[in-house]
Amino acid sequence: MNEEVQALLRKARRFLRAAENQLRSDFPEEGASRAYYAMFTAAKAMLLLRAPRATKHRPVRRKFEELLVNTGRVERKFLTYLEVGLQSRQFADYETDLTYVVTPEEAEARLREAGEFVDMAEEFLKEGKP
Repeated sequence: MNEEVQALLRKARRFLRAAENQLRSDFPEEGASRAYYAMFTAAKAMLLLRAPRATKHRPVRRKFEELLVNTGRVERKFLTYLEVGLQSRQFADYETDLTYVVTPEEAEARLREAGEFVDMAEEFLKEGKP
């Protein structure tokens, strides 16, 4: 695992801790947003050695699906976690409470999924899967 991949995984873990802190402080929207960023950053780490560097959300999602899910290297549920997490983040970051409110339960679900996603990414990268 190269230095940049390790740095991305450390950052993903920091995003998870930030999400936990936001939820404990009764900020579910911010927690859901940070949980998504944990998954996004872990996905970027997984793709780093497999594809040209992608930094935008849709290209990372597309490459994750193409190179890791469609090839059977990663379970499809992790793509679903990434997609639902992005949707929650967009609601949390861009909508007002007149349009949509991320509930504490929704934010907790995103945090659980993000934890599972980051664990999977670390294991995947530790094993050096092709």
